[in-house]
Parts: sequence; C-alpha cells; structure tokens
Amino acid sequence: MSLKLQKSQHLMRLLPIILLVSVSALAFLPHLQRLGYYRDDWNLIYAGYTQGSLKFIDIYSVDRPLIGYFYAWIFYPLFGNAALGWNISAYLIRLTGILGAYWLLQLLWPSFKKATLAAALLFAIFPGFLEQPNGIQYQPHLLNMTFYIFSLAFTVQALRIQRRAVRFLWTAAAMLLGLTSMAMMEYYIGLEGVRFALIWLMTQPKHRERAALFNRVRSVVIRWAPYATAVLLFLIWRTFIFQSPRAGTDIGTIAKAIFQNPQYEGLRLFAELLKDVVEVAFLSWGVPPYLLLSVARLRDFLTALALGMVAGLAVFFVYRVFSEGGKNSIDQPSEEARPVFAMTSLGGVWVLLTSLPIIFAGREVTFSASLDRFTFPGAMGSALILAGLFFSKERMGLRLWGLIFLTGLAVMTHYINIINYVNQWSTARNVWWQLSWRAPALEENTVLVAHLTGIPLEEDYELWGPANMIYFPTPGPLRVQSEVLYPQSLQNILMGTASERTMRTIDVVRDYANTLVLSQSSLNSCLHVLDGERAELSGIEDYRIQLIAQQSQINRIRVDGEVHRPPADIFGAEPNHAWCYFYQKASLARQRGDWNEVVRLGDEARSQNLRASDWIEWLPFLQGYAYTGAYDAANSILPIIREAPYIHFRVCKVLTAEEEGLPPQYGAGNRYLLQQLCGL
Repeated sequence: MSLKLQKSQHLMRLLPIILLVSVSALAFLPHLQRLGYYRDDWNLIYAGYTQGSLKFIDIYSVDRPLIGYFYAWIFYPLFGNAALGWNISAYLIRLTGILGAYWLLQLLWPSFKKATLAAALLFAIFPGFLEQPNGIQYQPHLLNMTFYIFSLAFTVQALRIQRRAVRFLWTAAAMLLGLTSMAMMEYYIGLEGVRFALIWLMTQPKHRERAALFNRVRSVVIRWAPYATAVLLFLIWRTFIFQSPRAGTDIGTIAKAIFQNPQYEGLRLFAELLKDVVEVAFLSWGVPPYLLLSVARLRDFLTALALGMVAGLAVFFVYRVFSEGGKNSIDQPSEEARPVFAMTSLGGVWVLLTSLPIIFAGREVTFSASLDRFTFPGAMGSALILAGLFFSKERMGLRLWGLIFLTGLAVMTHYINIINYVNQWSTARNVWWQLSWRAPALEENTVLVAHLTGIPLEEDYELWGPANMIYFPTPGPLRVQSEVLYPQSLQNILMGTASERTMRTIDVVRDYANTLVLSQSSLNSCLHVLDGERAELSGIEDYRIQLIAQQSQINRIRVDGEVHRPPADIFGAEPNHAWCYFYQKASLARQRGDWNEVVRLGDEARSQNLRASDWIEWLPFLQGYAYTGAYDAANSILPIIREAPYIHFRVCKVLTAEEEGLPPQYGAGNRYLLQQLCGL
C-alpha cells in the first residue's frame, strides 16, 4: 500500500472525529466562561459551600444515592465553586458520549460511514435538550448517557469477538456501566430494551426458515440474559430494598397508582407515550428552535446564523471529501435499503423504550424549563430516525442538504440558548449584589419572595440558596427561607400563615409573617426591596407583586448589622457602581433616616450623569432633596414623576403615608412635595 493511500485512509478515518468535535464546540463552547449557576444548581452549590462535599451524599440519599457519591468524591473536590470548571467538565463528558455514539454506530454499520456520521452528528447537537449550560445539576445526566452509550458499544463489541475470555471482559464492562447508569438515574432503564434490540440486530439468521427465527430468538435471549439479570437485580433493590421518600422516584408508589385504576391509567399512559415519542423524535427539532430563535435579538441571531453556517460548511466539506474519496456501500442502491431500514427502526425503538419509564413515572416531555431533560434519553433514537430518513432511497436529495439544514439550525439554537443563560446569570449576579448593597444583614427566618425579570424562578432554593450563602454561610439549618409565587403561596403570604417542606434533607420552614418582597420589574430596573407600609411600585410591576406588596416587612433588614457581601468565588467581583448602586445605598440611608447621606449619593450619581430607567427609583432622592431644603434639586425631578400617571399616583400614596411618623424637621419638605405633586 502506497504512503499516499495510507494518508488518504487515515484522513478519511479522522475527518468524522474532527467534524464531531468542531460542530459540538460551535454548539456548546461559545461564552462558556460567562456561564454561572441556575435553578437546581443553587441547592447543590449551597450544600457544598456551607457544609462540605459529604453533604451531597446526604442530599441524594433520598432518591439516587450513587449520584451523591459522584458529587462528594469526584465532582465537588475537583471543581468546587468554579462554574467554569463544571461547564468544561460537562462539555468533555458530552463530547466523550458523542464520540462513543459514533463508535457504536460504526460497530453496527461499518460500511455506512455517511449515514452513521450523520446520526452521530445529529445526536451531538440534539436541540431538544437545552440544559447543557446548567453544568452542575446536569453533570450526572450527561455522565449517565455517556456511560450507557459505551455500555451499549461494549455489548456490540462483545458480540463481534470470538475469544470467550475477551468477550467476557467486554460483557462485564458493559454490565457494570449499565448498572451504574441505572443506579444513577432509574428512568434510563429503557436503554436496556435498546440493548436487546442491538443484540437482535447483531444476531442475523443464516436462513429464512421458521426454525431460523426460533433459533435467532433463542440466541438473542441467551446473549441478553446476563444483562437481564443485572436489570432484575436493580429492580429488586429499587423496589424492595431501597425506599425513596420522593413519590416520583419510588417504584412502589408509582405502580400502586397505576393498579388502582388500570384502565384509565393504561389509556392515559398510551396517549402520553404517543405524544412523547412524536415530541422527542421530531418536534425536538422544531419547537425549541422556534421558541428561541423567534425572540432572539438581531445581534445574537446574526451571530448564531454565522455559527450555523460555519457548521453547515463543515458538514458540506466532509461529505464532499467522502464523495471524492470513493464510493462506499451507502452510495450503492442495491445494498442501501436494509441497513437504512434497520437504522430507522432502531431509532423508533430507541425513542419508544426510553419514553416508557418517563411516562410510567408520571412525567412527560415539555419544551419549557428543565423538563426538556426527558428528551435526552431518546436523543440518539431521534438522530437515527432522521439519519435513516435522509439516507433512504426515496430521499436521495435530502441527504446532504437536510443534514446541513438541521446542523445549522441546532447550532443556532444552542447558541441562543447559551446567550439566554449568560444573560440570566448576569441578571442574577446583579440582583444579589444589589441586595447586599441594600440590606447589609437580614433577620433570621426572613422569607424572601421575588419576581425577577429575566430569571424564571421555579423553586424556592433559587432564592434561599444564594441568600444563605451571602448572609448565613455556615452549617446548620436554613436561616433565610424563601417561596415561589404561585396561587397557594400568595394566599399564605396574604394570610400570614406558615408552611414547611423538606428539599433533599434540607428543611424549609416558612413563617409568612416574616415576608420580605423583592422585585425587578424589568431588565432595566434596579432591584426593589419593598416596604409594605410605603409600597413603591413600578409602572410595569407584576400583578403578583402588586397583590402582596403590603405584606413586605422592611424591618427584616438589619440596617446597622454587619455588612455581608456575596462571596466572589460564587458571584464574581463586585459590579461597577452604576445607577443601581446609588439607588440601593440611598434606599438604605432613607431607611436609616439619614437624609443627608441620601442627598450626597444623589449628588454623586447626578455628577456622573447617571439616570434611572424606572422612574419610581427617583423617589428616595426626591424626598432627600425636599427634606433637606434643596428644593431646586427636588424641582428638577418633579417633571419626571408627573410624566408617568401611575408613578405619580404611587409617589403620592407614599408621601401621604409618610406624613405619619415623620420627624418634624422633615415635615416641611414632605408637605412641599404633597403640594407640588398631589395638590394636598
């Protein structure tokens, strides 16, 4: 063999790897260093930060104990509080799974290089699962999928080997990874059914007689038996030995609910299964791209488009090289149909079997918030279906251009998704720094409730996690509580009652009489810490905040307590002192009754030409100037207040409420404002 031919063959083997690495990097690496903490990250990073890595074992003991050991012994000791380390690790784990998927497909169909590469590529950038930037919480999900991919590949490799000892080692490794994956996340058990399908594919009958089919079934069952034994052992442990207090992960509780009404539950599960199969296989490539791209800013959309075009060009280049390098069997119509049919069929089985445990547990696929994680077990199945359709004889023209289009679309989707996460983290960092400026210390057992534009709060720990790391970063029970705004919690706040829950061994005990309401009504607004007696509401305030504003207890802030600052290794360096810094410090000085400090802060902000975007934020400075007799400065703010009718109305409400209890030396200033603004 000539040296030139050897180099050509080496390049042909290397190009798919380069393509997979390059396209996945375009999808997941932009702005990696700007990602932070989100949603379920907060209770985890709180636990590690305040109580050490062993707390993870305690946290996950309630449902998935093996994950706790991974966090305690590997992840947290390696990455600690560095979000960048977690996100680099998440990408490397996913990339390993991507390369493992390509290896698996090459083991199954070694001659069909284009089709298998297409399937691996679509799996790599599957847009139905968009939690990649949530690097801490979803580290186990990514690891679990990677383990299962290699477990399936090891099974296929074992079937290809004749030597019994070597085959035993591959089988043992596959069983170990499969058991580890099931123990990490029980709903990935559907992939054991995929393993059976792979063994079926690899066990080809030599003849087409009925006896051959019987022999094939017997052979498949025998080869799958070791894995079936592992599944059985896992189910016995999960059902009869390990008891999960979480209803959604306890097999006995789930089965009991089904057996109580089998006909209805059977029909419901069937309907939900059909919906989820369609969503995972096909809608994952349409709904998330539409939801993200349709609202993307022009600048971000154009950047995403450029990245998508680069990814598409890379696909075009690699497939042209494949075409010029000589025909392989995928290009030969006479040999094309059966492998492509097998690929599509395997994809359908993959999506179906991985959806079953999710439906059985009472969960379903949605393309909102974190529930899109339930699409991830079926991602490879979706990729196989689409690759099979692209490379079928009836759709010869769709091969390259269909693949290029989906590649570009998925890369664009992931980029916009990352931008959204980056913006969300930027907002979150600013919110917590602003709270630290406004509230040097909090009373214990304060219950924080908030509406924060740009941060879709889903769970209470998204507030109590960071709040406790700032104000009470010590082991022990939570000293700051929180609540999410939903109908029942709104009623509890209005009634001033109490509630409690346990979140993975962390007790959350709330007394709603201690509620402190936070609001950021728009991305251009500062954080507003509301005083229930003088509720300063923005003109675009969320209706839920308007409903409970009067319940906010401003005395939960200890104005002269020890100053607490967000830890830099979590929240980054302190932001520049722009308008919101002066607004927060002026609001704090007003609460202390230090109007001279309010005026000083107002003069400094004005000297830097800083202005409020949300006009209610002028109120502390308006009061400060009027109460200290600086009427000219106050008069410069009055037209701003008059211009917005609702702000005008709210300011008059605050000034009227301020009349009672205001020290006499400030009464003239308040009466001046009432006369000028409110006609009183």
